[in-house]
Amino acid sequence: MEKKLETILNTSWQILSSLNEEEILRRITKTLVEDFGFERAVIFLVNKKDKVIEGKYASGIPEEIVHKIRISTTRKESILLEIMQENKAVLLKNVSENPRLSEVFRQENKCHGGDMALVPIACPAETGTCIGVFEEGAGVIAVDNFSSKREISGEDLVPLKIFAQYAAIAIANAYLHQQVNLLAITDALTGLYNHGYFHQLLKQEIERAERYEKKFSLLMLDIDHFKNYNDTYGHLAGDRLLHHLAEIIRENIRTVDSACRYGGEEFTVILPETDILGAKNLAERIRKSIFEEGEITVSIGIGIYPEDGKITEELINSADKAMYLAKNRGRNLVCLANELKG
Repeated sequence: MEKKLETILNTSWQILSSLNEEEILRRITKTLVEDFGFERAVIFLVNKKDKVIEGKYASGIPEEIVHKIRISTTRKESILLEIMQENKAVLLKNVSENPRLSEVFRQENKCHGGDMALVPIACPAETGTCIGVFEEGAGVIAVDNFSSKREISGEDLVPLKIFAQYAAIAIANAYLHQQVNLLAITDALTGLYNHGYFHQLLKQEIERAERYEKKFSLLMLDIDHFKNYNDTYGHLAGDRLLHHLAEIIRENIRTVDSACRYGGEEFTVILPETDILGAKNLAERIRKSIFEEGEITVSIGIGIYPEDGKITEELINSADKAMYLAKNRGRNLVCLANELKG
């Protein structure tokens, strides 16, 4: 026991010294296998957005298998959920096709005996690190010795649970660091990326497109008669409208696309590897979704890299001029920058 506690002290600083979640998870599983001596280790974390517990990182198990494990947090019979809710460690002896483990290693179907230990990833009660992050626990660490059948004893659970608490603090620190960084690049009202980060994203996309000789598209979107809307319904209603419009944009774009609030009632969307047809179809989908709600309309301009600009200023200017062309033609339209060249 004393040796294992010494191992915790010697290894915990390594996971606490990083603020990168992936690096922390890698170090946790590496420590469990190399220093604690378990054959395999898996980390399951809660995904609050999707309401699932999912496999995030492992040692001794193929990555593609781990990432397929997703268990709904509404499944009351889930052993992982039980461990988190009750904040207790579980030791399973001589596992043999245990039905409660099918969710953990269902892709491998190798539960032919051997011991397994599962411990919650939860901060100690005396620390405030996890307050507001994951009061009900971040997830579960699972370790086993299925191949060698080497015993895992109740005595092994004590240092394992202590190490899991250090892991929880490290994961919470990484999450908070990520949230602080996100606040710096996010528009507070809409939740989209802000003006400054838009320019950074656009510069990066131009560099990527140039390197790989790819096209991409830029949408510039402006609310029609927004000043009249504000004057009629008030600025609070205007703020709610901007927030709702951002939601509509998010619902209509891909995960690889980047939506930003450019300023005031103007928005931009960067569409990687999207040609003129794909950009126009997406812009029309956004325009129609907004129009069909009946409250306001938008005008959208489209610029294509590299035809309409090879540097950020040129591409923004092209999309902006296309947007004003849409307004001059009567609003509630989508126009292309190449229409200005004719």
